[in-house]
Amino acid sequence: MVLEKLGIFADPNDIPSDVATAIFVSKHVSSSGRAALTVHTTGNLTKEAKFGGNPEEISYVSPSIIRRALRALKAGAGQAGVQIEITMEATHHGPTSLSMPVCFVEIGSGEKEWADPVLGEIAANAVMSAIDVEETPPTAVGFGGTHYSAKHTRICMEGNYAIGHLVSSHSFDGGVSERVVGDTFSKTTGSCNTAIVDWKGLHSNDRRRLISSLEAAGARTFLQSARRLFHVAQKPDWEETYLLIKISVLGVAIVGGIGFVIRILFWLVGLYNLPQSQTTPTP
Repeated sequence: MVLEKLGIFADPNDIPSDVATAIFVSKHVSSSGRAALTVHTTGNLTKEAKFGGNPEEISYVSPSIIRRALRALKAGAGQAGVQIEITMEATHHGPTSLSMPVCFVEIGSGEKEWADPVLGEIAANAVMSAIDVEETPPTAVGFGGTHYSAKHTRICMEGNYAIGHLVSSHSFDGGVSERVVGDTFSKTTGSCNTAIVDWKGLHSNDRRRLISSLEAAGARTFLQSARRLFHVAQKPDWEETYLLIKISVLGVAIVGGIGFVIRILFWLVGLYNLPQSQTTPTP
């Protein structure tokens, strides 16, 4: 169906109630003008609601739809021989009050990409693939990182988890409440109690606030480091986690220090073994 308004301003009266999932194909705009095909769900994570929806309200989301759309975009671009960035975006803009899961598949970020029929076909095929394939992967909510989270995108593309809502570090700057963090789990289809946190992608104060919110939500949490996910606990013992991190850092420092001392010793031994220069005594 074609809406007579921008999808971000859609409300429950615009979408038939028997629709299982609302997938919008839309233009993507970014300040950088980067050429990209993007996928994300919707919601206003803070009190700011400039682009549709209600403040501090997020949509329902099907993480498996998000993942299938991402993977289909990648496959379609590969088959068409198109070199373009494919990424998951953080949760943002409206609509927020629809009764079904919401997904946006976007083509960006300028006139050239919007008018490209090949990109349009790739996006359309991705939507069809997303709704045609049935799968039930383990689901998660993503936290931290930038608006275009390479780490969470890689997990959806290559890993076992399907990620629905994605809360970037920018949203924490705007003040994400504990209730909204809880909603990112309760508004995920199926049963979701897993958080995947880009630990380095959050400021220390935001980490502490997030920890408190995740504990309140009863989420089992994974910390992201490089390509690995480190499972913390069902009810994270964060003091223990900090201790493990400190021990790891200390261990690296000790090993590094020993290596430095050994190099100095080898250097001194080398100096000692150098042939002594001959000098003529002064009369």
